[in-house]
Amino acid sequence: MCFRRGIALLMLCTLVPLAWAQHPDSVFPSDDPLRSVVEPIQIGMEAFSMKIEAIRAQGREPLGLILAGGSARAYAYIGMLEVLESRGIVPDFIVANSMGAIIGLLYAAGLSPAMIEELVTTVPTEKYFDFVLPSKGGLINVDAFEAVIRDLVDEVDLSELPIPIIVTAEDLATRRRVEIAAGELGRAMTSSFAMPAIFEPKPFGTTLLVDGGSTTLVPVAQAAVFSSRLIVATALYNKPMSFENPITVLNRVFDIGKTRTGMEDLFGLSPFVIRNDVESVSYMEFAYPAAIIQQGRKSAEAVVDELLSWLPVENRLLGISPNLEARRAYYLNAIPPGLDAYRRGALPPLEGSLRLSPRLGLLQPIQPSVAGFSDTGFAGLGASLVAGRSRAFIGGLASLSLEPKKAWAAVADLLVNPYDSLLWESGLRLYGDFTSGLPYLEPESLEFSSGLSWELGRKPKTFGPYAASFISYSFDSAAFGWEAEAGLSLGSLLPASAGSETENSSREKVTSGAAHESSGSLEGFYSLKVAAFLQGGAYAFAWGPSLGISGGISLADLAALRVRSSGRWALNGTGIGLGRRDLYRGNAPTLASPFFAAASAELIWLAEVLRFETGEILLVDSIELGPYIDCIWSTDFSIPASGGGFMPQAFTAGFSLTATLRFAGLRPFDLSFFAGLDGSGDLALGIRSGRLF
Repeated sequence: MCFRRGIALLMLCTLVPLAWAQHPDSVFPSDDPLRSVVEPIQIGMEAFSMKIEAIRAQGREPLGLILAGGSARAYAYIGMLEVLESRGIVPDFIVANSMGAIIGLLYAAGLSPAMIEELVTTVPTEKYFDFVLPSKGGLINVDAFEAVIRDLVDEVDLSELPIPIIVTAEDLATRRRVEIAAGELGRAMTSSFAMPAIFEPKPFGTTLLVDGGSTTLVPVAQAAVFSSRLIVATALYNKPMSFENPITVLNRVFDIGKTRTGMEDLFGLSPFVIRNDVESVSYMEFAYPAAIIQQGRKSAEAVVDELLSWLPVENRLLGISPNLEARRAYYLNAIPPGLDAYRRGALPPLEGSLRLSPRLGLLQPIQPSVAGFSDTGFAGLGASLVAGRSRAFIGGLASLSLEPKKAWAAVADLLVNPYDSLLWESGLRLYGDFTSGLPYLEPESLEFSSGLSWELGRKPKTFGPYAASFISYSFDSAAFGWEAEAGLSLGSLLPASAGSETENSSREKVTSGAAHESSGSLEGFYSLKVAAFLQGGAYAFAWGPSLGISGGISLADLAALRVRSSGRWALNGTGIGLGRRDLYRGNAPTLASPFFAAASAELIWLAEVLRFETGEILLVDSIELGPYIDCIWSTDFSIPASGGGFMPQAFTAGFSLTATLRFAGLRPFDLSFFAGLDGSGDLALGIRSGRLF
């Protein structure tokens, strides 16, 4: 008896501490915000559930498709969807996040895989991502991209899409997962892929959202709530990495949890998995969708027969629904005109906003745009204003070079797109020096440029009128000069030889990732500008025709031969010099004659094998290098002895290097370097933003 009492007392003593232990329910009361972190915020989920139940009421289990995150690798889903649909496999619902949400939302809205491919290759995401001061939580603003989607696909609500869809995101304020099945499509899309710290968080109702893939890479658990018949498409990252760079380490730390959770869910729920063969492709490969799409096709073709065997009879060969077919017919007519306008340079319509913005003009392009300035580089800060299809910038810049009388600049730029791809671009520059006394800023010169251009036609052939004017004024000499030009531009891509899949195939290679055979095709282009010019004031008064011709031919992935020439002829006999669009990479001679022309030729190695990335944050690609030669001709046709034959009056030859820099694979920045010797033996060095061709 004593022994039993002792045992009972010992057990009682053991349980006493457990009675005193606090249960989480008492530590986190019902109104504690931390308690709700585990509960997702659901938007439009009731209507979504009703649609799924209606499918189940037909006597079959709904077929769900999960599109995981994967940054640029998610382009593989386009090719995958094309293969699945060709074999009669169309999902009843979709769950997607991150970059998978872009593809998933477009497909659910009614775009065919072919339409989606044309959209992502015609309207590259990088073109509509803008660098901003990180005053709103990110370095890149995607309002322009959202506006393009809204303009092309319409302001449709997720709850009205032909294929029900859920996209996931994360709310910064509450730390809760957000499951979105209703709301405006464009905003839901940009919310789901808003990569933390890179993109600005997006407000959605009462929430402030970032990339759903930042915590859940494969949202299969969210889909499993609605069906047990699931297809998961992955675009994982499994590339060997060096962890000497802290950014790489940080990226891997963020990746560990979401990849581990995704794999645990895959093994626990056992869906059918299509593992897209893009796991060695960098997340920064946004500029090369065609190659990634092709890998998606190959990956799906390898498993589609097995998938058909896995699917029950009632889920096979369902095809597209009448509702989905109707939306496709609508988009087939509605999207191409808008898409073509964006291809030709149209601006997306934006809501009015004003914010501070950085400006870096690292040495203006070698060939200025219609309203460009062939100045040295400047960097600074100003106010950017957007409203509709208009853009404006007012700011102050500091020079990046030692050019005299241009140590600083006050800048005002305006870009207006009133109709189609018609662009009016104007800029005002006030240049000056810094002084030791007051006033500290001393104005030296004023320049104004304005241009009008309109590209018409459809690729591969385009044409369009253009007009440009330039005015300059020097304060110390009171010299006032002006130029004007108007004309017509023509251009075309030459038909590629057999074996070329796209007109841009030479750039559509992902050499750092998925295997892609070289097409070995011959490709070419030509452009022609015919115009009339007029100049006066501080410049010698002259008028006459001007002509510009350029062209080239390339063997894809290997080499290219390119030439360009331009010239002006003053019909009134006035001596003129190089025009503002003439290129000469050397010390231009001070020649003046009624006829002036410049020509350039380059033999370029398309050195894609030299492309590289550093720290998983900077991608350097589209590398071209090789020799060049520039020549100048001038003559006075009224003096027979001045002809000089074919030999140029001056020439320079050297070596050029051009590359594209991409931050996080987005917003490309082209840089061109050259070094050479001119005919007198002088060294010519230069660096410019932009490409010659």
